[in-house]
Amino acid sequence: MEEEAIGFPILMNNLMLILMTLRFIKRILNGSFGGFNYWRRYMQKMLIYCPLPSFVHKVAANLYRRLGSADEYAQNLAECSITTVAVLVGVLLLNCNNNTTQEQFRTKSQVSQAIVNDSLERETRLSVKHQENVKDVLPDTTINGKLRLENPVSSEEFYPNIDEINLIEYIRDSPVALFTNQQGNEYLMAYQYEGGTKNAFSCFEIGYSKDFASESPNKTLAKNFKTESNLCLGMALKDLEVIKGKEYLKKDIDSNTTLVTYRINDMDSSPFLKRYNMPGYFIECTLKNDRITKVFFGFDYP
Repeated sequence: MEEEAIGFPILMNNLMLILMTLRFIKRILNGSFGGFNYWRRYMQKMLIYCPLPSFVHKVAANLYRRLGSADEYAQNLAECSITTVAVLVGVLLLNCNNNTTQEQFRTKSQVSQAIVNDSLERETRLSVKHQENVKDVLPDTTINGKLRLENPVSSEEFYPNIDEINLIEYIRDSPVALFTNQQGNEYLMAYQYEGGTKNAFSCFEIGYSKDFASESPNKTLAKNFKTESNLCLGMALKDLEVIKGKEYLKKDIDSNTTLVTYRINDMDSSPFLKRYNMPGYFIECTLKNDRITKVFFGFDYP
C-alpha cells in the first residue's frame, strides 16, 4: 500500500508534465510559434494546470509523514524534478533545431519585415483606438460579396474547403487563414479570435502578396479582393474620402506611409456593435504615396 502511495503522485506529475509539453513540442515542430495573444493565452493555461501537480505533492507529503516516509517522498520528488529539467532541455534543443529548418523554407527577411511593419501599425492603432473625436463610419463587413464577418456559413461559400485549411499563428497576433487571388499578387487574411465560432472570422486584411508568398496561401478564383463599398488596393486617398468621408484619424508611419483610421467606438449607442456584441469596430487603410497598400477592418478583440 505504501509503494502504491509513493508511485501514484509521481506518475501523476509525469503525466501532467507530458500533457503540458506535448502541445508545445507539436507547435515547435510545425513552425507555429504564435503571436502575443497566443503566448498570453498559453501562459494563462500554464498557470491553471501547473498547480495540480503541486497539490498532489502536498497531499502525498502529508500521507508520507503519517507513514514515516517523508524523506523517501522528497527523494522521489527530486528525481522527478531532474526528469522535468531533462524534458525542458529537450524542448529547447528541438526549438533550436527547428528554427534552422524553418529558415530554410521561409523567406525570412520578407516575413520579418512584414511583421515589423504590422507591429508599427498596431502601435498606431492602439494609440488612436480610444480617441472619440471621430464620427462613426458606415461599416464594411464583406469581402467580394461572399465572405462576411462573424459568419461561418459565408466562409464555406467563399472557400468550400475552409475546414481543411491550417491557420497560421506567427505572423499576426491572432491565428489567420491566408488566401490569395487568382494571380497571386494580393492576399486576404481572415482573423480567428480565441473563443469564437470556428470559421467565424472577426477581421479581414487585404494586402500585396509579395511579403507572404512563402507561406503557402490558399488560392481562390477571385481576380482581386474588395469590400462592399469597393475599398481595394491601389485606391487613391481622395477616392477613399469620397466613399468613407473625411472623418478619420491620420497618422504618419514614416516619410511616405500613412495610416488612416475610421472607427465605431461606443457600443451603447451603436446598433451595429450591439448586433454583433462587439466592443468596437475599425477600418484601417495603409497608404504609400497616397495609394492604399493595405485594408484592414473588423472588430476589436473583446
